Formats: sequence, structure tokens, C-alpha cells
Amino acid sequence: MTNEANSADERLFGGMEPSALAALLRGGFATWIDTDAADAECTAAQAAVVVNAPIETTFATATDFGCFHQFVSLSKPSQIEHLGPNRQRVTFRQRIGLAFLSVGIDLTFEMRLEPPHRLICERYVDGAFSTALFAMDLVALDEESTLLFVTFLADMRSLGWLVRAFLKRLPELETAIAGNVPILPATAFAAEAERRAGRRALVGPPAKELHEAIADGSAAPALKNGLLTVGRLDDRGEICDMSSATRIRATPARVWPSVVDPKVRQDIVSIVDRGKIKRKTADRLVFTYSYVVRIGPLRKRYTTTVEARYRAPEAGQDGFLVAERGDTDGRPIQYADHLVADGDGAILCHTYWADLKTDWLSKRFLSSHPEMERLIGTYPPFILVRGIREHYRQYSEPTGVGHTTGTPPRT
Repeated sequence: MTNEANSADERLFGGMEPSALAALLRGGFATWIDTDAADAECTAAQAAVVVNAPIETTFATATDFGCFHQFVSLSKPSQIEHLGPNRQRVTFRQRIGLAFLSVGIDLTFEMRLEPPHRLICERYVDGAFSTALFAMDLVALDEESTLLFVTFLADMRSLGWLVRAFLKRLPELETAIAGNVPILPATAFAAEAERRAGRRALVGPPAKELHEAIADGSAAPALKNGLLTVGRLDDRGEICDMSSATRIRATPARVWPSVVDPKVRQDIVSIVDRGKIKRKTADRLVFTYSYVVRIGPLRKRYTTTVEARYRAPEAGQDGFLVAERGDTDGRPIQYADHLVADGDGAILCHTYWADLKTDWLSKRFLSSHPEMERLIGTYPPFILVRGIREHYRQYSEPTGVGHTTGTPPRT
């Protein structure tokens, strides 16, 4: 590791060591968010990816604002005004959506390049959002590879009444969108930097899975106050699973029913309903649940069936539920839960992935914009993990000596 890598501070993934983060996502990608004390608003949102290119090439690519529209999908040419040495005013222009449903988003920042390899927003000047923040940090892993961090945070509700109405009905999705949007520029910058360096993207599963990083403690800094999502890629560069994890202020025994009983999840996560246990033995479980996605007047129900083996968190052991077979509306899925004791609380890691290319339109769109598949794929595990964390938080906030709020959840 270089001195530059060792100098990474708490602004990057909650202070997680770059070496541990690189081992976790090498060949994949990760996002991290933090929320306020009430867990109501996102206060930090970052994405990280290992780039198979030298740091100089990666930095030159990520700061080539005039060419963003050539390699950041859904972008239009940026407007650039030079304000002085290492300072620029940049207007990023994007067109988000499909056909007549698309919307234009312009964002103007005053940017400063800081040596050796950092870009920060000195001021958000104007744009579609009421407030926005943008920054990039790079860490050299070795002479040939770079750890790229992208920070982007904006008030999604300021996009207009239609967005506000949508997010009001699906509050879980607001934080999911705000927290995971940085993966779009991060993966686009990485792909272009590798192309310019004449390299192929690193593919194949990272060195370890997220639940393994939880067990050995290497992911602990990112989980202390935030939510970490990691996407793992196969040797073709396609997503093979997506995992989200966070720390919950409740013991594993208290959280465990939300893992093995879909009816409890139905009470906790508003998007989930119709949970049913179909068969259960001492170490095997078959259950189904549905979740509903609403976009304006449109309403779509998806049904997931899971056949899994499990072990309850008792006698000092961690709990887990791993699907031996699972599907959503007949499509195979990756599904698992891992629950690890952490002091007086617990860390929950949920894995869920289903192929999003289900029809000709989604195949065409996601094949043209692979970073969108990575963004959308982060939502299901993220929403569920955050919903469980938020539910148990309301019963663990102190109101006085020896007192907590509310009534304990059903267990």
C-alpha cells in the first residue's frame, strides 16, 4: 500500500481501510450511505470501484468534463468555464428516462482540483436540485490499479411534484435512489479509464463476499453508522449477486424473526406483503412473499419463493439463511441472510439478485446502459436492510435512564 492509500480518512466509506475495501469489491463495485440520527435523510452517499488503470489515467479521465457525454450514458455536452488555476465552473447536462417520459437535469458546480488526486465542489451554483454535492477521490492500490471514490448527494424531492408524490408513496426508495446514484458516474469513469489505458475491466468475484467481511471485521467501519452495498460480478462482467449490510440496534435473537418469518418482514417493510411460511423443519424452510412496485397509476406485483437452509443465532453462533433454490415470478434468484453479533447489537447482511432483463425493452435499455442495471440492482437488498434497521431503531432510542421508546416488535 502507498502512503496515499494509508492517508484515507473517515470521509471515504466511513473510514474503511482502502486495502480491505479493494479486496471486497475488486472486480465488482460498492456503494455506501450514511443517514442522520433519525434515519430519515441521507447525509452521505458514495460509490467505489477498483479501476484496472494507473491513477494518473483514471484521474485524467474522471476530470475530463468536456468529454463526459462520450462515455457517461444519458449525458449531453457539458459547459465549462475556467475560473483560474485548477478551478472551473462546470454545468453537467443529462437526460434521464425513456422517450417522452424523460426529463432534463442540469447541474452547475464550481470545482477545484486538489493535488495529488482529488476533486471537490467548492459551490453548487444552480441546477435541477435545490442542493447538491459532488466530489471524487482516488487512491493508488499499485502502479496498475486505482481505487476510485465518487461522492454525489442531492435532494431528490426538489425535482418536482411528480417525484415528490412518487417518493411519498415509497419512502424507502428515496434513500435507495439518493444513496446509490453515485454508482452511475463511478462505473462510467472506470470503464473509460480502462479503455484509455488499453486494459480490460477486472471481472470475476471479489476476494471475499460481504458477509465474510462482516465476520472478519474488515467492513465494520462502513457499517457503524451507514449501509454498505456490494455488487459481485461473474467472469463475464454480469452481476451474480447484490448484498447490503448495516448495523442494527438490537440483539441477533431479536432481529432473527425478520429473517425467517416473511410475515414479520411484511410488518416492517411497506413494500412487502402476503408473506407465508409453507414448510419449516429444524434447519430447512420454504416460504413465499410478494412485493408491490407502484409508479403513478401503474402497479406491479412480484412473488418470491425461497427454499433455504438456516441456523438460528444461538450458543455464540452467527445466524444464517441461505437459499438452496429461489425464484421471483419463475426467474432464478440469489438469496441469503447473515446475522452477526456486534457488541450489544447485530449486523444484518441480505443478498438478493434477480436478472432485470426480463423483456425486450429492459434488455435493450440495460444492455445500452449497464451502469443503470447496477444502480437498479442495488435497490431490493438495500430497501429491505434499511427497513429492518429503521424498524428496530425506533425501539432502541433512549428517552431517559433505563427507558426506551415504543413497544417491542413482534418476535
